Order: sequence, then structure tokens, then C-alpha cells
Amino acid sequence: MLPSWTTAPAAEAVAGPGAGQEYSGVDISASYQSAVSTSSRPLTATITVDKKRIIGPLEKKLFGFNTDRYALETTLLLPGTQQIDPEASHLLHGIPLPLVRSGGSEAMQFRWKRAIGPNAERQPQKLWPWATSEKLALGAVEMEQWLRSIDPKTETAWVLNLFQDTPEDHADLAEFLTGTPGKPRGSIDWAQKRVALGLKEPVKVAIWELGNEVDWDSTHKLTIEQYIDACRKTIQAIRQVDPKAKFAVHALTAPWSPNHQEFSGSSWSGWHRNLLRKLGPEIDYISFHPYYDGNPLCVIERYLDRIRDDIQDITKDNRIRVYISEHARWPETPKKGEWKDNWFQTHSLDGCLSTAQFLVRCLSRPEITAASYHALTTGPWGLFFCDPESGKLYTSGMAELFRFFSKLPDGNVVATTISGSGTDPNRPDLEFIAATVSTPQGLFLVVVNRGAERKAKLALGSNYQLRSGYKLTAPDRNSVNTLKERTISITSLPSLSRDAVLNEILIPPLSVNLLELTEIK
Repeated sequence: MLPSWTTAPAAEAVAGPGAGQEYSGVDISASYQSAVSTSSRPLTATITVDKKRIIGPLEKKLFGFNTDRYALETTLLLPGTQQIDPEASHLLHGIPLPLVRSGGSEAMQFRWKRAIGPNAERQPQKLWPWATSEKLALGAVEMEQWLRSIDPKTETAWVLNLFQDTPEDHADLAEFLTGTPGKPRGSIDWAQKRVALGLKEPVKVAIWELGNEVDWDSTHKLTIEQYIDACRKTIQAIRQVDPKAKFAVHALTAPWSPNHQEFSGSSWSGWHRNLLRKLGPEIDYISFHPYYDGNPLCVIERYLDRIRDDIQDITKDNRIRVYISEHARWPETPKKGEWKDNWFQTHSLDGCLSTAQFLVRCLSRPEITAASYHALTTGPWGLFFCDPESGKLYTSGMAELFRFFSKLPDGNVVATTISGSGTDPNRPDLEFIAATVSTPQGLFLVVVNRGAERKAKLALGSNYQLRSGYKLTAPDRNSVNTLKERTISITSLPSLSRDAVLNEILIPPLSVNLLELTEIK
């Protein structure tokens, strides 16, 4: 039985021009199917933690973000100015930005050299078909300065424009962002130019992503042979500047789509398998864009399984990792009305639960070491939006979700298994899931419950007591945060006896929970 998600709350207004076409031609009216959340019987589950089985270190870059310059320009800038609204930094304060991807589809139209220097020296750019051609205020320098004002430790995944920029332009960009002044490759000291424009410290480029969805772009597509050639030339150019640069090539976009030709259906993996054969020694990541709840998560994971297995099969090791460079909840297609009536689902409580569920699954997949949520703000997705009546900025429930995940400390992700109805990640009715981070101070157990209240039995290997606990929830699945109503929030879990051994706990419905557990010795 499907939850009722077909009507957006009247108070919610979605900003932006629209969403994408990744599920065009695909029936997504019944993707997430809850088989148990409407049951009248008491629900139970058993969570078993084996801290001796280490999956890997907690990768903080899993909690990164994607950007859209057009959306940021139209949302962040104060009216009639080139200045960023300081309220944006205030609203996002306390949310780490461990990895920020510079550009999605608009990256293939963005010319970085046209957006540096004084405004008088900048050239107009048209990033989207519906946008006007204008000089951009948020070039590489301004964007980095703004991100550092929120998180000084932020790192970048830069999407290179393979359609319009040349390999030489890419090498210049690498020097501009990461170079040392006084050591130019050519006649222009790009690193010195960066410093002169107000960015003294180099940008920490964690990943150079070689294009964005070049097999999917509506205006310009590359064949696999053209993409490999462009990647090879770009890698060679940037390595002249930074021999240790790390590169990501992308897997087929929306491999479930019927709109592909050469790599359609079961042959979808031919795209990334070609990349692994031809570029394997030169690359560090395969990037993938899993928009979930268009397909249920179990289907998304089959694509990830194939990418992981192909990396091992072709390269004979697991050095190459997976970078989820875009991910988000995909809105359901309503039985009546327009699709955009459901766009609120991207950042409703259920949208938060959907993304939390995906990220918790990522914690259990050691091949995934970085991810960028789509997006800080763009179309129906975002951590913040602009209120259409007042023009004031406000944060969505997604901002609270990532604030919640920031409570996870450094440590090792350890094996966590769950039994009970709705706990099988291989089924579309998955709605109760958990992951555990082990630290010298104790265990941090994350539990996502997308269904009804559950009594969870805990098998932790030894005796633990609850030191603290938090939950993120709201009154119902369709709850959204607006400027005036803050229904999605983080609160402390009800008090429990801190001295008692914790053998079971009641997990609230429709919630993300964090339990900090201390071993009793």
C-alpha cells in the first residue's frame, strides 16, 4: 500500500525553474512501497552490531553537496547588487561542507575565465536555456570565499567543462585554483592572479570530475570514444600542474532510462567498462547519479553493485572508488495533477527520511567514499529557499538532516545487521535501517525509521548504556519547513535511565535517530 503523498502543503512554494528528466518515460508511481508501516500489529526489529567487523573509516565526504550557480545567483544575491545575502551564511552555520561540487549540468556551460576579476572585465554567460545571458557574480573566487565563510575546511569537486573549455583552459584552472604564485607554466601567473583577486590560500580540489552527464546533455552529447579522448587530454594537461590530482569519470546517466541508444538496457555498463579499460590507471573514481524513489533503493543498489564489481573485475583491485556526485529524493508522479505538485517531496520529512536511508546504506558500502547531495539550492531541491512573499531566505528540512549527521564523530563504521519486517535492503519495502560508528568513547548508532513506531532489540556484543540521543522528525510525511513553520526539527530523545543496560529501545515513527552508547565495564 502506498503512502498518500499526492498533495503538496498549501504553505509550501518551490523555487526554481524545474527538475530534470532522469525518469522521463519511466513509471515511478509505485517506487517506494511500504508493506508494514500501515500495519496495526506492534512492529519489532533486532539490531545486531559487531564492532570487530570494520567496514572502513567514517568518510565525512559522504555528507557533501552539489551547487548550481544559476540558482545560487538568483537566490543568494541581494536585490540589485552583486553581494551575497549574509543571512545565507548564518542559516547554514554549523553545517559542515566537507565536499562541495562546483556545478551540475550548468558546469558544461560555465566558462570560468569569464567570471574572474572586476565585474567590468567579466563576460556574459547563459547557463541554462531559460536563463538570460548575464555576467556572473559568483565566479570561482567568490564561491570559494562564501563556502569558506561557512566552513573553512571545505574541499571542492570541480566539474570540468569538456564541451567548451580546452585542455589548456583546464590546466590554467588547476594553476589558478591550486598553484603557488611565482611558478607560472606560461606567460600568465594564474596563481598570482588568484591571490590578487582575494583568495590567498589555494583551493583544496579533492576531485576533478571530467564532465557532467556528457552522454545525456540535451544540447551536446559525446560518444564514448569522444569522452575517453577528452578525458585523456584533460588528465594529461592537469597533471602537468598537479601530478597528484585525482580524477572522476562518470558512469552512464540514468541507466534505467529508455532514452539511451548505444548503451540501453542490460548493456548500460558498457559505458563505464570502456572507461575502466581505457583509463583505469589514470582515474580514481567512477561517479554516479542515483536519484532514489524514482527507482526503489534496492534497484539503485544493483547499479552500484555492478559498478563496484566491474571495477574489481577489470582493474583487479578496488583502488578506484565510487563518487556519488549527485543524489536526492525523486518526487513521485501523481495520479492526478502535475508532477510539480509533488516537488515538495524532495525536502519534506519523507524526503529527509529517504535521503537519510540512502546515506546510511552508503555507510555500509566501502566502495563509496564521497557523495554530493543535490543541491544546496536548485529547483525543488535544497537546503535553503527564498520565501516568495517576503523574499527572505529559510532552511528546509534537508538542512536539519545534514546538521543531524554532523553529530557523527570520526571513527570506524562497523558491521550492523537488522532483522524484522521492512528491514531487508534487497526489497522495495525497506523502511527500517541502521548503521554504527565505533569510537574509543563508545558506539554511535544511527537508526532511520520510515514507518511506524518499533521496539528495537539491541545485540551489541557487550553491555552498553545510553549516554545521549537525538531524533529528527515531524508530525507527518508531508511536513515541510517554511519561513514561518519549522515542523522538521532535531530534539533530544526521551530520557532513559543512564545507568541501566540498554537492551531495547522504542524508535519513534518517521524519524532519524542517533544513539550515543557507552560501554559498561
